[in-house]
Amino acid sequence: VNIPQDISIVGEDNSILSRLKELNLTTTAHPQELLGTKAANLIIEAIEQEKVLKSELIDTYIIERSSVKDLKNI
Repeated sequence: VNIPQDISIVGEDNSILSRLKELNLTTTAHPQELLGTKAANLIIEAIEQEKVLKSELIDTYIIERSSVKDLKNI
């Protein structure tokens, strides 16, 4: 199997490993500090009010590298 000719691969969290030249993995990313802050606040609210109050969606984005097929050139 050849990547990205036969199969495209996408990772999660834009870790430093995804940026290695040998791998160069396309990945999703999210605002980590914001995610941590919101999670901490939700935990504090849940403890203080003794129930889980809500959930939130946080936007992510894609960092395209060489592990996905370029469909523009097909």
